[in-house]
Amino acid sequence: DDLAQQHRQQLSKQGQSLDEQQEEWAMQKQKLKHQIQELMDQMEAAEKAHATQNKSAMQAFEEQTEQQRESHRKELHEAEQKFNAETEQLRESHQKELHETEQRFEAEKEELAVQQES
Repeated sequence: DDLAQQHRQQLSKQGQSLDEQQEEWAMQKQKLKHQIQELMDQMEAAEKAHATQNKSAMQAFEEQTEQQRESHRKELHEAEQKFNAETEQLRESHQKELHETEQRFEAEKEELAVQQES
């Protein structure tokens, strides 16, 4: 009877020990679940931050590109105006030279005609 009593007490202790171990594991499991959720929340926040950074960087790049495009457009327009002005000046200069050459030619022609008459 004593032996049975000891055996029952030992089984009871083992049962209590198992219960305590299961409680400890349940608590550890809850802690791990909580830590995993925190990590997942941190990862999600980091992904959102990166997405925002990427969006900001992309917007900045697009703005910079548009500014460069506008600057190049302006430079091209100014260069075109300068080219047109220089071309017009050259045309006027050549017309003036041509007119002067024609006048000299006419004068020389008249001079030759006068010389031939005499």
